[in-house]
Order: sequence, then C-alpha cells, then structure tokens
Amino acid sequence: MNTMAETFNSSVLHEEIIMPNADLPINFIEHHHDATGPFCILHWHSEIEMVYVSKGVVSSNCKSGTVVASPGDLVFVNSNEPHDYHILEAPIELYCCTIGLPLFHSRYITGYESQFSPGSSIAVFQNLVAGDEQINHYFLTMWEEGRAQEKGYEYAVKSNLYGILSLMVRYHIESTMSNKQYLYKKRNLDSVNRVIQYIASHYQSDISLSELADLLNVNRFYFCRFFKEVTGSTPVEYLNNFRTHQAVYLMRQQPGYTITQIATLVGYNDSSYFARVFRNVMGESPSTYKARVDKELELSTSADS
Repeated sequence: MNTMAETFNSSVLHEEIIMPNADLPINFIEHHHDATGPFCILHWHSEIEMVYVSKGVVSSNCKSGTVVASPGDLVFVNSNEPHDYHILEAPIELYCCTIGLPLFHSRYITGYESQFSPGSSIAVFQNLVAGDEQINHYFLTMWEEGRAQEKGYEYAVKSNLYGILSLMVRYHIESTMSNKQYLYKKRNLDSVNRVIQYIASHYQSDISLSELADLLNVNRFYFCRFFKEVTGSTPVEYLNNFRTHQAVYLMRQQPGYTITQIATLVGYNDSSYFARVFRNVMGESPSTYKARVDKELELSTSADS
C-alpha cells in the first residue's frame, strides 16, 4: 500500500494512474494532512475512485456539485468525472481507493450487469454516500484486505468491491446517460484538458480568457460557458485555484521565499491581489498560512535533529 502525507501536486486535468498490480487493478492510498485548504486540484481519470473519511471534513467539487464528507462518509467519483478535494476541518485521515475498469468488464459479467458498472455509459452514481453502514463495512474490509495482502486477499477484495457495487446499484444511482452522451462528455474532457495543460505550462505569466478560448477556436463567452459546464468551475476560478495550489507548494518547499516572491512566481504581479485570491481559496491570508507552515517545518527539523 502506498502512503502519502503531503498534498497532491497534480498539474494537469487528466491523471494517468499506474496500478501496482496489473492482475488486480485497484490501488489503496492513505492520506494524512494537518492544514485546511485545497488538497487536490481539479483532475479526472478513467478509473473510479472511492474516498472514505476517517478523520476531519473534506469537500469535493464533482460534476454534480459540491459534496461535504464527514467521518463515516464515502465520496464516490465516477469514471471520467472531474473532481477536486478541499480540507474543511483538519487533521484529516482519508482512505482512497482507485479501481481500474477491467474489474467491471469481465466476460463473466452479463449484459444486464455491465450497464450498471461504474465504467459504463449508463449508470452515474451519487457522489456522496453518507453514513451507509453496509457500504462502510464492505469498504473497510476491502481496505484491510488490500493492506494486509494475506493469502487469497484478491478474492476478498473483489467480493467486498462487488458488495459495494450491489448497494450502489440499488440505492445510489444519480442518473443515466446514453452512449452518445458518454462519448460527447469524453470529447469535451479531452478539449478542456488542452486548456489545463496550457495553464500548467504558462501559469507564471499573464493568461487572458481570449488566449485560452483561442486554444479551442471559440470566442471567450462560449469558452467560459463550456469550461464551466465540463468542469464545474469557471476558467478564472480554476486558474486562481491552480496558482494558489502552487503557492502553497512553494511555501512548503522553499520556506525562504517571501510572500512577494511567491506571488510573482505563481503569476501575480500585484501581491495585494494575490493575497485576496489566496484568502478566498484558503480561508486565510498568505502571511498567516506561511507562518504556520514555517512553524511546522521548524518543529519537524527540530524533531529530526
């Protein structure tokens, strides 16, 4: 099992997930973090994702809107669904499980069953499963089996996964879509990903809406509406969130930098405007956030020496 104690540093909208076991395409990652604010920037992947909240409170912006998950809740992310995570109450402890679609596309699954699988073009599952004791039991049992990896754990992982799926099909289907709608959605994601990759490469410079719209050969009014429809956020919101995410990363990796230096490095020539954006995203000023980070790093260094 992989363990990550830092924030994600996704730089593009589409994420390629490498499974540690190709024969059992399911990945278990445990996340711990002690500060509030953006935890994972907007991204998407073909795998489905389930995140169980053990401690703290986290929100996720999914295609259907914003969901807030507390301890005992599960966030369910559908295949190819843009999503992010934001810590509302810290510290957090999250159990994240990403599942490759081949697990749902077996020759032993009937046509009836496949229309409800998370990778199908039919079923769209609810993003928030709040306090469902049966699903939580299946998930935590699957989690422990995946962590211990004792003899025969593959069967236990699959059986508990299918137990979750059976309950999702019965009680947690949000909507359905046709195959044509699914393909349209995928093409839109591919188009938006070109914009996200451009932002990731040019966020340190001035970026205009017209400049981004030109990437898709559309006017900026249509572009703004299209981007919001696909991702759930406006282009300006995404750019500000991305730059703030990079600013937080710099504060932790380069503690010697001043707020003004950081603002310039992430694309803001006006440090006052940067401070307003940062406060809007993080809920506190960059100076307050940096002071806490510096103290954490100082304590960590003292403990190691």
